[in-house]
Amino acid sequence: MLREDGKEAQSTSYMWIYSNETDGFPGIVLYDYQLKRGGAYPQEFLSGFRGKLQCDGYQGYNKVEAVQLICRSAHARRKFYEALPAEKKKTIKLLDVNSNETIKELEIPQKDLEKYIRAEIGVAYFNKLFYLERTYKDLFTEKRQAKRMEQKVPIWKTFSAGSGHYIQQMGADSRKR
Repeated sequence: MLREDGKEAQSTSYMWIYSNETDGFPGIVLYDYQLKRGGAYPQEFLSGFRGKLQCDGYQGYNKVEAVQLICRSAHARRKFYEALPAEKKKTIKLLDVNSNETIKELEIPQKDLEKYIRAEIGVAYFNKLFYLERTYKDLFTEKRQAKRMEQKVPIWKTFSAGSGHYIQQMGADSRKR
């Protein structure tokens, strides 16, 4: 908002964006303009909402009652990507579920793991999950959920089994840069 009574054009304000899962139907996007950033805004806007709330990890969402907060995979993947040294970042592409770019199916490193930085393996797991999600994009909810359970749950289990090790080693790897 550049012309707002009582505010300079350079002042900060916030646009909270809320959307629904489309489930194959047209989606809804709601914009809530606010002068400040604080948990009171989503708390008020989502008053009465019950269910899962996917968000970016901002602590203000903790004020919303009766919801299950769910982290977006993109935010978790970004932490692995940020742990990579600069030269590795140049060789690794972060996949986007909504991109029109044609991509081949990705493989998660299984052998010679010592030649990979732990964060590189973490990005590979998330990129594989993003690749699969992209293949489900046009499916209706029930079919998409079945595909997730069949194909993604085993990947999450494998990742979870090794993630403590990956995360612990990421700190050591980042100090080698």
